[in-house]
Amino acid sequence: MCVIGQGSLTVLNVSGNGLTSLSALFCLHQLRHLSVTDNCLSDVAELTHLLSTSCRRVERLDVADNRLCRRNKFRDLIILAAPALG
Repeated sequence: MCVIGQGSLTVLNVSGNGLTSLSALFCLHQLRHLSVTDNCLSDVAELTHLLSTSCRRVERLDVADNRLCRRNKFRDLIILAAPALG
């Protein structure tokens, strides 16, 4: 269920909110800039799925200070999943 500006939201900063999931963002099809720094995100698969399906237009992404950043080659996986980041 999406509860925030699904039709027109292009910039979203949810940094420092203790998020463990990005599931609420799957309806933000117009999103171009996403900052999710300093949260508790650990699922690279969820992020890459979000970027390769619903949020394909994201051109700027900041995921620093999340658990998923500790995974080997996480940047490669994100770049491959997000066409607009490449």
